Amino acid sequence: MVGRNALMRISWIGLTLIGVFFLFARAQDIIKTRSSGLPSDHTTTFAKLTGSDFAAVKASTPSVAKYMSTLEYGYTLYELTFGLLFLAIALFACGADNAGPGSPAGPS
Repeated sequence: MVGRNALMRISWIGLTLIGVFFLFARAQDIIKTRSSGLPSDHTTTFAKLTGSDFAAVKASTPSVAKYMSTLEYGYTLYELTFGLLFLAIALFACGADNAGPGSPAGPS
């Protein structure tokens, strides 16, 4: 049978991996926004809402495309903040040393 401390350590590793994934996904959004102006997962939504492709908007009204890219950067930084906070909580508040009762940081 797996002990409580082992389960807490496995949970901590899982939460850390999820936090790293959050940061990796946001980094990919920043890279894609820098190269094309819009993350690839937002192009379909943009086309459905506006009725035109982002490349067409970029060619016809560059100021609107620049504004959309700026919004995407802001939204990505907003999500990146929550990814960093999630990772900080996973690493420090739920870390391996905080494995519950009997641990150095947990209740006795």
